[in-house]
Amino acid sequence: MPQQPDSAKPVRISSISRSLVGAKLRVVGRMLSYNPEACTVLLVHFPHAVLVDISICLDPKAGLYFMQEEQQQLMIMGYLEELPAQMELPALPYYVDSPPEVNSRLILRAILVKEVPDLNLAEWDEGVGALEQLEGSR
Repeated sequence: MPQQPDSAKPVRISSISRSLVGAKLRVVGRMLSYNPEACTVLLVHFPHAVLVDISICLDPKAGLYFMQEEQQQLMIMGYLEELPAQMELPALPYYVDSPPEVNSRLILRAILVKEVPDLNLAEWDEGVGALEQLEGSR
């Protein structure tokens, strides 16, 4: 029987912390900014954000449609890692008044990036929050 891959734990961006380092996570947010030199994206659901390394997901043949538009809503699956030092964050767009809260020593190494324009982000947060409460009560 073929081995099943590990499932990704759905989490809210606001719940990402050092306690999840090493876990395979699934997060949803909006792409606030992109650093092409480092292949990193700042994924945000204000007031929180997570730094995402998308380097292994970039396929020049497939195109980078989600990179062409700011605020694109994305679902990202990957492994959370802790960096030995803080990483430089991608530059924020001019219209951002206050920067989101982000731990620049945590990075999500993406293995899947998918556009999800029709997903209701508030409902996602509510549903994942309920799952987190259930896990916390066990």
